[in-house]
Amino acid sequence: MRFTAFAEKVIDRSKAVSARLGCPFTGTEHLLLAILSEPECAACKLLAARGVTYQVVDRMIPEMSGGSDVSDGVFSVRLRHVIEYASLQADRRGGEIGTEHLLQALSSEDGCTAVKLLSQAGVKPAEIYADAASVINLRPVKHSAAREDGYLRKYGTDLCEAYRRGRLDPCIGRERECDALIDVLCRRTKNAPILLGEAGVGKTAIVEGAAKMLAEDLVPAALRGKTIISVDVASVVSGAKYRGDFEERFRGLINEAISRGDAILFFDEIHTLVGAGAAEGAIDASDMMKVPLGRGMISVIGATTFGEYEKYIEPDPALSRRFTPIPVAEPDNELARRMIEGVRTVYEKHHGVTITSSAIEAAVGLSRRFIKNRYLPDKALDLIDDASCAVSKTGSGTVVTAADVEVALRRRCGGTAVFPASDELRAKLGERILGQKKALDGICAALSRKSAGFCRERGPFASFLFTGPTGSGKTECCRALAETLGRPLLRFDMSEYSEHHSIARLIGSPPGYVGHDDGGQLTRAVFRQPFAVVCLDEADKAHPDILGILLQILEEGELTDGRGRKADMSAAIVILTSNEGSANSAGFIPSQKSADRFFGRELVNRFDSVIGFDRLDDEALRGIIRCRIAALGDVCGIPVEADEDVISAIAESCDKKYGGRGALRAVAELVEAPLASIINISGTERVLLRLCGKDIEVTAVKGLDRSAFLEYNLKNDTAERTDIKNGSNETVCYRRRARLRQRDRGVLL
Repeated sequence: MRFTAFAEKVIDRSKAVSARLGCPFTGTEHLLLAILSEPECAACKLLAARGVTYQVVDRMIPEMSGGSDVSDGVFSVRLRHVIEYASLQADRRGGEIGTEHLLQALSSEDGCTAVKLLSQAGVKPAEIYADAASVINLRPVKHSAAREDGYLRKYGTDLCEAYRRGRLDPCIGRERECDALIDVLCRRTKNAPILLGEAGVGKTAIVEGAAKMLAEDLVPAALRGKTIISVDVASVVSGAKYRGDFEERFRGLINEAISRGDAILFFDEIHTLVGAGAAEGAIDASDMMKVPLGRGMISVIGATTFGEYEKYIEPDPALSRRFTPIPVAEPDNELARRMIEGVRTVYEKHHGVTITSSAIEAAVGLSRRFIKNRYLPDKALDLIDDASCAVSKTGSGTVVTAADVEVALRRRCGGTAVFPASDELRAKLGERILGQKKALDGICAALSRKSAGFCRERGPFASFLFTGPTGSGKTECCRALAETLGRPLLRFDMSEYSEHHSIARLIGSPPGYVGHDDGGQLTRAVFRQPFAVVCLDEADKAHPDILGILLQILEEGELTDGRGRKADMSAAIVILTSNEGSANSAGFIPSQKSADRFFGRELVNRFDSVIGFDRLDDEALRGIIRCRIAALGDVCGIPVEADEDVISAIAESCDKKYGGRGALRAVAELVEAPLASIINISGTERVLLRLCGKDIEVTAVKGLDRSAFLEYNLKNDTAERTDIKNGSNETVCYRRRARLRQRDRGVLL
């Protein structure tokens, strides 16, 4: 360790102070008193400026001396820590240990006696630390020849050198932005451009394009011979264990860039510099750049998004005025295609495949249509990368086609991007939704138009208003549509939102209210699943003010939550269901007129289609009953067989005004209840249903003779067992009966 003359004198005097006070070792309080006894040293002047004098501390020492420090020979353990820290700080700046280093280290040793003395004297240790750091930073950094450009090499990457070695991808279609960047760098002062654009539009690629121009000397004379150094801010911050480590590193970067004169510093995500390394009594990285930037001592390139710029940089006028914004817009389809064509060979070489032009066009078109929360060209390149990886991995070929890109999109979007053909979709929905031919035709026709690309520029992918009586299949159609398309279903029971204040549950509470940071139930769900089928069930039961938020969804395809964030619903299918219009739901036009009266024409006209569901006829009810009985067999794992007479009898007994729900309730009472009491009998091979007068007979059959049916009477609400021998076969039957209900003028008896 090398001490300055003042520092060496202070160390020796601290030993004398401890001896005078009769202490067995020298502690931090003795070092503090020794500093105050040298009025000409820098540390004493700093303390005097804060009102700390020798007399003040000398009076307090008898009360606190040795209270916190532990002996370790001549020096206490804490004093050894102070000297080691001071040595580390001085060594990093290439100088000797001065009293200012000792004072800085002393004020950073939390809990030591000296810090307690300073606090008792009315001075904050953080203020002393900041004062000492400012004196240290005013002195030039002394580097040896071996450490020249050490910080730039350690924390930066030379982009011009990377281009010369072929490590950078080409920059295509950004000539205007590159020229604007070069123009700002040529300025004498405030030569600091900042690229503003959404993530993925190619901000870093523009800087790499400028590095190519510098490497090839395709720049004005003022920039020739210069290079762009990309600084990794995370590496500068990481490992900064002691207070002041980050400042020392960052100042080293700035000083080396100034001394070299040919280095242009590039900070990607430059907003991270605001607050970086800041601690109590310290300044952040952005403050350290203000003076060099304002005087034109260094050239800096920044890149960030519009939102981060407005949040972190724009509020600080002293920082924002030193930068010249250069907006970077998302490219159109043609420019994005050209950009990908420019890097096609790079991806082909990496994956060992051949990428066709049709694959590139499909990646651009499909990503713009179906990946709404990201930007070109990044999202299209990801599809090309995924498709190339899949082709290379399977070994089925070496050519990447549009079909491969489509498969990659399906995987990325959870199988939601591509629609089945209209006839296929109609057939699959028809298997689930019975008796609604006209409604299904309308839904499939609308989705067919959308899948062909005939979409509005704004708004959700598709929007429907389902009207019709209860039990007609509106909600079940939403479920079937989501399952058929492979999309998640987000169902909201709007009867839970009948109060005005419940709108906060959907979109989040406004600032200042409980739950503001949690967001809304609807917006939070759409953030996570933007391709979902959003079903707002029983919309006619919601508060009218809540329906007002649908205007923004249907018109713009987005919904703003209580925190000001916009949930993108442009890829979602939005469906409202309502019982309004059930009295006139036999046709399409009466349903729309009824919907206009209740919801208002302003809202109804924004839907792609208003679909009217008819009241279910007898054939549809029989189909629902037939499907439910078959499903019971799947649940039990045993075939359940029913005659058509049984199906018709159950359909006749149910209340038709409740539609499908009435049919399911009748099956539950007439079939499920007796079936539940005998289904657990060991060895049951099948269950038979037949009509016996006014009863539905449920028989569990065990054995090989399928033609054996026996009559029996119920006794004490338990199943009666009957055994029949038929040659070498034996049939065991367990039976239950349920009496059919008779309807009289719509009233159940």
